[in-house]
Amino acid sequence: MCSGTLVGPREILTAAHCIAEGPGAAGTRVYVANSRRSVESAWYHSQYVPSQSPSESARFDLGMLILSEPVTNMSPIPVLRGRRITRGTKILIAGYGSNERSDDPNRSFRDNFKVGLSRVILADGNHLFASHRAFSASACSGDSGGPAIIAIGKRSLAVAGTLSAGINVSEGGKCYLRGDGTFVEVDLQSVSSRAFLRSFPGVRYVRANSRR
Repeated sequence: MCSGTLVGPREILTAAHCIAEGPGAAGTRVYVANSRRSVESAWYHSQYVPSQSPSESARFDLGMLILSEPVTNMSPIPVLRGRRITRGTKILIAGYGSNERSDDPNRSFRDNFKVGLSRVILADGNHLFASHRAFSASACSGDSGGPAIIAIGKRSLAVAGTLSAGINVSEGGKCYLRGDGTFVEVDLQSVSSRAFLRSFPGVRYVRANSRR
């Protein structure tokens, strides 16, 4: 199971490893606004290599699911343009991965949805490294492909990154921090990310030239 973000009427941005290791478009189940959607096609970055370590593969760990029909009951979250994410930037992470309540047999995966505040501790132009411990925001198994969201002004949001990997683990349905709780996101401002996103004309963007 993975997470993703509606970034266009039919476009779901997620992680490449969710698609490369998944059942293909026909076998993929997608839920948007609690309704199941069929998938027309599934794509991932041509330079993604599953056998590489997370620190190497995260640069290209981008995937896109194209829904058969557009979503009309909710608005996409646009992808950030024109602002480089730097150390110290506050980000919201979101996903449906396991958490401390996931072992409850009466809970469905949709009950796992979480939004947590974190902070970028390193940005190298291709990756965004963030720490769970900065704001106790946890990402775990099932959160792959979920967004790193930043605020643009007071009322707008933008997707700045996509969760690739972390050092947390799930044991017995619960998520545990490991080490310093660092996780890595694909930087959507990188050259390789922009090239991948250009392949999908339906993706929405928002430009932010100033740092807030």
